[in-house]
Amino acid sequence: MAAMPLAAQNVSATLNGTVRDVSGAVIVNAGVTLTNDATGASRAAHSNAEGYFVFTDLLAGNYSLALELSGFKKYRLNEINLTAGQTRALGQLTMTLGEVADHRRRSGEHRHPRPGLSGYASSAAGRSG
Repeated sequence: MAAMPLAAQNVSATLNGTVRDVSGAVIVNAGVTLTNDATGASRAAHSNAEGYFVFTDLLAGNYSLALELSGFKKYRLNEINLTAGQTRALGQLTMTLGEVADHRRRSGEHRHPRPGLSGYASSAAGRSG
């Protein structure tokens, strides 16, 4: 009896998705960070010209995903469970407009623009004497 060759087992997983804004337009160059919840190890990528990103050769386990791009609110997706040999498509992930600073404000805190503070031009700037 001849020995049968063993089929190679795929023990790694793949995760992909597409980043879009609320209008459905693709978001190019969004920072995508995938973190293994058990080990804390993370990998980074960027969405391409079609808004697509992919992570390959991932260990089975639970992951968290973060999307970041200036002008948009940070997007987080937790408890992504991957199994050995799985290719998981997250589909379309939608980012909404808003600066990261919006998330750092405490409840009840209001921002009032005041002349002379960073980011505001002073009408007296550049005048002499």
